[in-house]
Amino acid sequence: MPKVPARVGKFIVIDGPDYCGKGTQTRRLVSYLLDHPLDRAAKGISVLATREPTGSQYGRRIRELFATLNDPKSRGEEIAQLFLQDRRLHLEKMVIPNLEQNVHVICDRYMYSTIAYQQAQGVDLHYLIDQQKTFLVPDVAIIILPSVAEIVKRKAAERNRPYDEVFEKSHAFIEQVRENYTKMKEWLPQHNIIMIDGDRTPEAIFEDIKKLVDKVVFG
Repeated sequence: MPKVPARVGKFIVIDGPDYCGKGTQTRRLVSYLLDHPLDRAAKGISVLATREPTGSQYGRRIRELFATLNDPKSRGEEIAQLFLQDRRLHLEKMVIPNLEQNVHVICDRYMYSTIAYQQAQGVDLHYLIDQQKTFLVPDVAIIILPSVAEIVKRKAAERNRPYDEVFEKSHAFIEQVRENYTKMKEWLPQHNIIMIDGDRTPEAIFEDIKKLVDKVVFG
């Protein structure tokens, strides 16, 4: 994976278990940066919002598997390989080129999801970390971490999804994924990982995210 030269564009990741509110916070952050109080006159900030899995052939296959599998422990190695291929392509074709053009890239999910979920599927932790050690390290990775009870409550309240993905069907699996996220700073000590309490309102969560991102973008 090529290294990114000195740049102004920042790579910001928002991650966490299903129903943590990543999508909501990503959208809020894009709007906030595009109309940031420190940039309203100059209008010099450009932002790209993206997410993983992407729309590549690998990402489409991942979503097919998520919609059709019944056992969350099955086909973990295959899914891990698909995520690695999708992420490599995502970095090379979208993330890095935009960063090099001084665009701030906000990514909904990144390697932390692969480590948390595929390790819970039974894939070796050290393998998952080693296979991604050459991938770009974000300027900040914000992990929103609700309690298991809150995740289950939000899942029960969701009414507009046509199906439950395989990883949402097992309470024990959800618990393992959440536990893996709590260990992420220990597993990846060289990453700037910030954990945020996800049991609060979206507004309270976003206040924390704004402060973190302001430090990264504006020093």
